[in-house]
Amino acid sequence: MAFNPNKPVVEYLTQDGQTEYYFDFKVFDKTNLTITHVDSGGNKRIIDPSLYSVNINGDLGGNITLNDPLQTNTVLIIKRTLPTTRDIEYHKNGDLSSAELNLDQDYQTYLISDLLTNAENYYTNDPETYNISTIMPKPNPGTILGWNLKGDALENKDPALAGGGTGGQYLGSSDIKAIGYMAQSVSENLILGTEGLPLNGFAIDSVTFEDDASLTITDGSVFKIL
Repeated sequence: MAFNPNKPVVEYLTQDGQTEYYFDFKVFDKTNLTITHVDSGGNKRIIDPSLYSVNINGDLGGNITLNDPLQTNTVLIIKRTLPTTRDIEYHKNGDLSSAELNLDQDYQTYLISDLLTNAENYYTNDPETYNISTIMPKPNPGTILGWNLKGDALENKDPALAGGGTGGQYLGSSDIKAIGYMAQSVSENLILGTEGLPLNGFAIDSVTFEDDASLTITDGSVFKIL
């Protein structure tokens, strides 16, 4: 028994008439496989196990054979999905079979491998960035995600204001309280909130509040108050 380090997922672009697809990762049983088809419109569906057969080739992987070919130039994904379970139990003064021990350790290692592969699709913060909230805001239909004024958490924002439209930058509604602190700016960086964070590192000499609820700083950048 040899450990197979290959990632537990393979992806194919389907070919005309093709029904056989190979995978190069370890599975213990055909039920450890999840087969997903992505059609030309990007719609995903899990293929029912009754629609394909599985041949396992020891630790090397194996192949699946579909009952019928899929639409050409669509995507087929073969993925290992191991249940989080433990079937081997060790007993005091009992036999310690090397085969059972290797099987148990391999299964646990494959489980970890699956988790690490899935984690590649998760949102993660830069490892050198600290004090950043990993909590996502509650879903709000019609909005987009963006960094808050202090840059330490994501928040819902109006998509119509993304990119500023006229080149301006935007302050979220939760940051209106910062206006009072902006007025304190003299020749230092623009002060936002009690933390005294600079706004994009601009050196500020003056701030002008406009009638349209925007403000202009000396370098010409326009910031909109929502």
